[in-house]
Amino acid sequence: MQAQNPELKGRITEAETGNALPGATVMIFEEENYPALQPVQATITDRNGNFKLKKLNKGSYLLKISFVGYESYQQKIQLKESKNLTISLEKELINLGEVVVSSLHHDKLEKNVALPIEVMDAKELEQSAAFSPSAALETEPGIAIKNDAPWATSLNIRGMNEQRIVALIDGNRIETATDLAAGLSMVDFTDLERIEVIKGASSLLYGTGAMGGVVNFISKKAHFADRFYASGNFAGGYQSVNQLFSRKVSINTGSEIWKLHLSGRMRDAENIQTPEGELPNSQFTDNNISVAFGFRPLKNHELSLQYQRFFGEDIGIPGGSPFPGPAEATYPKEKRTLYSGKYTITQFSPSLEKLTLKYYHQYILRDVELIPNIQKITPAARITPQKTLPEGNHYTDGAQLKTNWSVFDKHELTAGIDLWQRRLNTSREKYIMKEPLDAGGNPVDTINIIRGEKPIPNATYGSAGIFLQDQFSLIKEKLDLTIGFRYDLIKVTNEKALDPVYLIMNGTEMDPIPNQRITFPEQTVYNKSWSTNLGVLYSLTKDIDITFSAGRSFRAPSIEERYKYIDLGSSVKLGDPNLKPEEGYSFDIGFRAWKPNINFKMNGYLNSFSNLIVEKPGEFVYTYNTGAGAGTKDTLPALINSNVSRALLYGFDMQTNYNVVKNTVIYAKASFVRGKDTKNDENLPLIPPLNGILGIKYQIPGIASVDFSANLHDDQNKVAEGEQETPGYAVYNLVLSSSEFNLNMPRIKFTAGIKNIFDRAYKNHLSTNRGIINIEPGRNYFIKTKITF
Repeated sequence: MQAQNPELKGRITEAETGNALPGATVMIFEEENYPALQPVQATITDRNGNFKLKKLNKGSYLLKISFVGYESYQQKIQLKESKNLTISLEKELINLGEVVVSSLHHDKLEKNVALPIEVMDAKELEQSAAFSPSAALETEPGIAIKNDAPWATSLNIRGMNEQRIVALIDGNRIETATDLAAGLSMVDFTDLERIEVIKGASSLLYGTGAMGGVVNFISKKAHFADRFYASGNFAGGYQSVNQLFSRKVSINTGSEIWKLHLSGRMRDAENIQTPEGELPNSQFTDNNISVAFGFRPLKNHELSLQYQRFFGEDIGIPGGSPFPGPAEATYPKEKRTLYSGKYTITQFSPSLEKLTLKYYHQYILRDVELIPNIQKITPAARITPQKTLPEGNHYTDGAQLKTNWSVFDKHELTAGIDLWQRRLNTSREKYIMKEPLDAGGNPVDTINIIRGEKPIPNATYGSAGIFLQDQFSLIKEKLDLTIGFRYDLIKVTNEKALDPVYLIMNGTEMDPIPNQRITFPEQTVYNKSWSTNLGVLYSLTKDIDITFSAGRSFRAPSIEERYKYIDLGSSVKLGDPNLKPEEGYSFDIGFRAWKPNINFKMNGYLNSFSNLIVEKPGEFVYTYNTGAGAGTKDTLPALINSNVSRALLYGFDMQTNYNVVKNTVIYAKASFVRGKDTKNDENLPLIPPLNGILGIKYQIPGIASVDFSANLHDDQNKVAEGEQETPGYAVYNLVLSSSEFNLNMPRIKFTAGIKNIFDRAYKNHLSTNRGIINIEPGRNYFIKTKITF
């Protein structure tokens, strides 16, 4: 039996110490078919570093082994009988582009991707000074962070803000209000296998919204194994700048036909300390639960089920710019739940290598409390706003059918259907005290008013897209091309919206409601759009290449942009249901070197956009629904969302790592973007200044690594009207990360350090527009620990 079906087993160790490497990925491919989309078999080493591949046919194979932070290993094997191997992996001081990228609908190594892309793996995330995904990503070139508070953050990619970036969790869209930050804060940073960021036009991959790029958070999962196993870890963290404590427990278990990952995290934090004092109302408390289950009902079949639940409370938002007037803004409750299921069949036929059917449902609750502090006094009355309670319920359902083909002499063809729908239900209550005044200005009565409003009518936003992409070698091992096309149909419907919805005065509900007006009539709008891309990867030598990519992207206006209604009293902020989709063309050229002692990546880009949506002065024309003037029209001054702008963004980003002497790496990162409103010959808002990082990292073999870096930002004086100019600054950081100490049971490692060593007071340009966030956090001592058992 063994002669007919030999097996391959072995043990993977660390070359430096001889310790076992649990969790290493082992894949075996038929040599004549490599590189194939799917290996013949794949597994993960157990806690002792052992692996086993069973029931293999005789023949020639290519064995590939990878582990985060170590150089990949590959070996040709002639398998005639069972073999037992011992393999040692060397630590990887420099990224050689061998991280697998899965956000492109085809799993590919980073160095085989023509698009500009950044990948942060679990090891980098653990060894960073960050406690949130946004904070981790801001160290990558071309990516900047915008703060409403330490909890409420969002990203800017090459000058494009969160409205023009698609955020995903395991390929599932995070759909919530585009004018509020914090969407990314509802992701468990400690439960991520890696983060993949595509910079530039990506509508071909994920449809509307991906004009500036895509951020895909890929969660940790358990693995299948030839025998039952169970493992887990406890992780804790603390940072001094806001007394943040984080606790996390996760468990992985499985066997040959099933696997299960469970994790839970809790965090709480007080107000942020800055060099100029405490930042009030910046506290938060949150927790997260995640479950991922996999099952193999048949050979080459896999069912994956996933559940995530995030809950936050008493979350202070000191930034406040989305909210009218100075106010204390808090999220009393923030909630995100995700249910998803995926069924995958590999080797469906000789040409159809993979078929995937996926469905997901995601719910996000945005519950806000505003405590206004502006009082309005007229000769007749004194009006005191007491509090405003907006609430938004966001429901997203999506389904995708994706097929991966290997046809026409190694063409990697991807085709599929992508459907998703977002439903939005909002409400807002305003609590107002009105005091009529006598001729001397003294109050003669008190009227307590509760005004029920619908800031956005109940609306549904549906998208249906079909996509086709082909990746192939025009000249084998020299010139690779990627060509793709996508077509999308978007349907947006809304119910009729009235203002106010109800009115309660001194406990009595008014019926009929006086002077009720129609803000938006019932309506259905359709948008159609197409996108395309071209990617070119040309290998100058085995480890040096140049890339070129070009694409057309689009963004259909969001529900908020179409139906926003914010009454500021003397004027209104208003959406437009008939906005046209924004359109963009993106061009990128890059040069890359992947040598063992040095890597280098540099990209220059040019992005052109039209029909950009901005607020433009105009008039709100509305119809009275009740009262003596029912059916008549009136007007108010308004800032109305309109398609008026054309824009040009261009710049570069680069990074390099140089292993200058043994165990010592010097690294540098830099990025620059220039943004112009070409229609009005003005600067675009929210453009980060020239910035970069210089650092040195030293590895003490078998003990720890020490990383010292300077985060450098130039002045930003090319600002839009109403923006603040910001001076340049330098912030210095130190991170010490231990090796994993094997105490047999358990294993332990830690990361500790200081951010902003010299307690520098500085302004993040992207945050100066967001309210009172003019000073970033001060000196911050932090520590992270991880105990694996």
